[in-house]
Amino acid sequence: MSEAERNDLFEQVTDWYYTDGNGMLLTDKTRQLYLKAKQNLRYSDDELFPASLCAEAHRREIGEQERWRSEVSRRQLSLLRTQMKADLAIYGIVSAGSLHGPEHRLERDFLEACGINLEDEPWIHPAEAAGRDEDQSRRAWVALATSSGNSGSIKCGVNRIKKIKRQLCGRAGIELLRKMILLQ
Repeated sequence: MSEAERNDLFEQVTDWYYTDGNGMLLTDKTRQLYLKAKQNLRYSDDELFPASLCAEAHRREIGEQERWRSEVSRRQLSLLRTQMKADLAIYGIVSAGSLHGPEHRLERDFLEACGINLEDEPWIHPAEAAGRDEDQSRRAWVALATSSGNSGSIKCGVNRIKKIKRQLCGRAGIELLRKMILLQ
């Protein structure tokens, strides 16, 4: 991905968030992840976030940098998508798998620098989560496996609440949100 293509993707991500998503509400950590992933699309190799990513960029040969930057951008946007799915909690159990191998060092650095706790879902592998609270993990997997797959009414309610949250963005606190949900 060339610099021009990354700039174009930067604009598309901005449009997706502000126009298509109506400036959707994100948790602080997810907003930080969104902003840093987006900024890294435009940053030069010297400005990349976090510093470990900047150092890795300088180790790359000139001909390899563009392909490497493309892969980094793709992976960071994928991490953002995974975190957003977990925040919305409408997709059941979301698992990013294990990020413990040495090949995932830069992804771990990026997430931790954005304030994401890698010991929380969805970043911990389901098998690892089972060891922490085996009963809870087993119940979640059983619920997922035995669900009817028809969550249309739930999604409808969630979408209605998300629409109200977007309309009230920045206007008032939780009390007004609660009243609007009950009135509609």
